Amino acid sequence: MTRTIDPYDELAALFLTEPDERQAPAAAPQAVCELLVVGHLPVRADLWLTPYADAVARGGGATVLLRLDAEEPALQVLQADGVSLPPEPGTLAEAIGRLAPHIRRWVVRPPLNTSPRELLQAGGDRITILTSADELARVHAFERTKAFVEAAAAAGERLPTIGLAVLGADPDTARRTCQLINHATRASLEIDVHLVVCLPRMDAQIKATQWLRFDGATSVSLASVLGWIRGASAAAPAEHAAVAEPVPGALPAVAAPAVSEPEAIAREPDVVEVLTPMAMANAKIAPNPTFEVEPKQPAAGASEPSESGRPAPLARFIEGLTPLPVRCPGHERLELAVDQAGRLHVIALEPHLRELAVVRSWARAHRELLGMACRGQLTDPAAEAVCHVVSDRPASLADLHGSDLRLHVLAPVTVEGKQGWYAAPLNTDIS
Repeated sequence: MTRTIDPYDELAALFLTEPDERQAPAAAPQAVCELLVVGHLPVRADLWLTPYADAVARGGGATVLLRLDAEEPALQVLQADGVSLPPEPGTLAEAIGRLAPHIRRWVVRPPLNTSPRELLQAGGDRITILTSADELARVHAFERTKAFVEAAAAAGERLPTIGLAVLGADPDTARRTCQLINHATRASLEIDVHLVVCLPRMDAQIKATQWLRFDGATSVSLASVLGWIRGASAAAPAEHAAVAEPVPGALPAVAAPAVSEPEAIAREPDVVEVLTPMAMANAKIAPNPTFEVEPKQPAAGASEPSESGRPAPLARFIEGLTPLPVRCPGHERLELAVDQAGRLHVIALEPHLRELAVVRSWARAHRELLGMACRGQLTDPAAEAVCHVVSDRPASLADLHGSDLRLHVLAPVTVEGKQGWYAAPLNTDIS
């Protein structure tokens, strides 16, 4: 016998039936993982990482900046009041597990030798290229974007959103830079890059907890680190998960609670509102703000000349060389110069001589770009670059005589009460 369902009975059941207390608990929101690619930046590239992550944190809440340096991985928490870090670092995986219930935004700077394929396989929600606004930087940002597109096509993988952070430029210049790069990417790659942050200068009002550093003897892959973040965040209780309130112009902007943050990243507009420190008037600032920079102990005898408080180009103290206004990303302490024949030269202070081979290889791989950036100066880009080592202690370079390196002494001297610099070559020229 078929029973006819009364619609009024169904309506009454909606109000009279006891709620089901066996409902599954709400899932914790998924962590947002952003991968940073350091391009051409003004001054030392690593100095911009903390200001960039702080700008992201001001727009999106508590943020962790992970620097995956092979020799010493480091972790830094920004704009996260009440988050306690362990007194002993332990392992990187343990630190991530402890922070996961409180952090939903992770900014990861991969190791410098990470390939585009490895970046894509890691599964980040966005790849952001940090760049300045000059011509060489724009070319470099386009080349990086092209490498990601080609790697994704070769592997048949999804290409994540490509973001662009323009540093050391005003908002109008940043927008113009993004438009120029987009003009090239749309024409040849059929994709857009998205302007996510503009920082005209390094903001001194950065609120960060203490650093955690880890032993780099055992290297970990980028994919493993992102796997730890995803796993620890998924296991965190939903009631303890910290969800950042959206801020206009924040990165990424979440339009509605029903949309998860990774989905919102994929639907970012072509150009979002530029973030500047002055634009975030509602950000909480510490009473005595400080700018915490990763401490680096200078090597003994690493003195060098300066002009107006900035290091003077070493090329000026080597006869026949003219300094070039470009540096290798990640190795900005090394200088590039050109001689009268248009041949490229790489110059390093003694503490950085191990980086010479890296910069020379980079210059060889990008000789066409260097030629475009230094028109009329670098007239022989196909020639092998000459490497120079400068020291104020000639004896420390004794074991390098007979090598293919050009050695120089550059030491401070005082003559008649006036301080100057004495410069001289220590070996014969290498052809």
